[in-house]
Amino acid sequence: MKAFIKDNRQIKVIQIDSDEVGGLTILLSGGYKLDVFPDSSEDDEYSEHWRLFIPKENSPHFIVTGNGIDNA
Repeated sequence: MKAFIKDNRQIKVIQIDSDEVGGLTILLSGGYKLDVFPDSSEDDEYSEHWRLFIPKENSPHFIVTGNGIDNA
């Protein structure tokens, strides 16, 4: 992963799509695609499928849990 990031520092997010079970697809420049899917079906307050955030910033996180979307 480190080598990929080092070699592709200028990759940009083109589009983000999500589905009803907490998965998402991120289309990137250069023909790359990242598919993310939850690996559990837990739906309690502590379950977290994934989150998007800006590194090194104190900004809100976009979090998808078993209970839906949470902004923290």
